Amino acid sequence: MELYCGANITFTPTALGPRTATLVTNYGNIPLSANGIPAGPSFTLSAQSLNAQLNLSSNSSQTVFDNGTTNLNLSATVTGPNASEFSANFYVSMPGQPSECTPTPTSGCSLNVAFTAAQVGAQTATLTVTDSISGISKSVSLSGTGVPLGPAPPTITPNQLSFGNIQVGSVSTQTVTVTAPNGDGVIFNPSSSSTFTVSPAGTCQTQTPCQVSVSFHPVATGQTSGYIYAEDVITVVQSPLLLQGTGGVAALSLSSSSLTFAAHDEGSVSISQTVTLTNIGNATLSFSAASFTGANPGDFLIAVNTCGSTLAVGADCTLAISFSPTASGARTAVLQIVSNSPSSPDVIQLAGTGN
Repeated sequence: MELYCGANITFTPTALGPRTATLVTNYGNIPLSANGIPAGPSFTLSAQSLNAQLNLSSNSSQTVFDNGTTNLNLSATVTGPNASEFSANFYVSMPGQPSECTPTPTSGCSLNVAFTAAQVGAQTATLTVTDSISGISKSVSLSGTGVPLGPAPPTITPNQLSFGNIQVGSVSTQTVTVTAPNGDGVIFNPSSSSTFTVSPAGTCQTQTPCQVSVSFHPVATGQTSGYIYAEDVITVVQSPLLLQGTGGVAALSLSSSSLTFAAHDEGSVSISQTVTLTNIGNATLSFSAASFTGANPGDFLIAVNTCGSTLAVGADCTLAISFSPTASGARTAVLQIVSNSPSSPDVIQLAGTGN
């Protein structure tokens, strides 16, 4: 007959970090190991030191690790004498999202720290990461050295463009200003994505500053990013222009697809009925026409139209429609709404009776 026994082993750390021991038994020794972590909210953060060529960015990434026992909601800020030359952002998958980190215990987030040297020499700042749940924060020093390693690159203002959600098949254009040292001319290398094109003004190749138009013309839904490089024609030094945009599709939803009016006297106007139009897509909805067709189009009218020519994503507007019969008996028509929605033309069936 075989007998079994067991031992309950608990771990109560007296210090942080790796802890080891050995359980000694008559049947052999058993190594024990565990890790002591802070009780409650805690995270790790280390100082950063970067070097960068003048006006160019140097980047460093560190993992901010949740080494406590609670979930965190972290955000990063930079302050100090040269704060404008440093930036710290937690990685986000979509542009425009807040730079936040929400790790659970034993997990972490990637924090990107960038130093853009605006002047030669040592620059300093302070990085502070704060947990909005508990209010605890940690600060570390940031330092960077601006090094003049050759000619300065052209300056692009702004140095990145975000086009947001743009209807597939349409074009959105924004403008940047390019300035090269000594007024040198610049040329532009093609974008790494064919959905972005650049149209510099005629003076760009011979002198700067000059204005440059950049267009985004999505051919498919989803996010797209790319770069266009401005190259100094004298020094051949380049500067990147970051481009981001999302191909979207507008979609029109009607609160009602039919309206029926009570019997009404010939030649008079009824109380209006309202239909709400909502853009449920992810691109701006554009209206091109709203007109009556069918058997009796002259018997119905739009009393109020709050829609205008465009409707933003998630927004709505209203059409108030009235009945004014021109003859007795059954009267019908169709209100046809033409837009850039795939469902266009969207229709509202109308019916009423004239007295």
